[in-house]
Amino acid sequence: MEQNTTRPPTPTGWSDTDWIKRLQEQKSIAIAYGYLWHVNNEPGTPNQYPPERAAYEARKVLRDLMTHEQRGESINMVRELMAHNK
Repeated sequence: MEQNTTRPPTPTGWSDTDWIKRLQEQKSIAIAYGYLWHVNNEPGTPNQYPPERAAYEARKVLRDLMTHEQRGESINMVRELMAHNK
């Protein structure tokens, strides 16, 4: 199966560098989502993927998109959201 490797044209007002970076970020987010989507722990189902492994792989893909400070802010933001969902 051949993949289409042509990138979408650079939008007006964007530099090629910024646009390529944005496309790479979108791909990383899509890969992380794919890992999380495949979490499946029900016995007897194909393609089982443990949640711990999916979370690890998703974090590994996403952490390179953010600075240390951004990761900390995101963790704290979700921690606050989780506290409200109890």
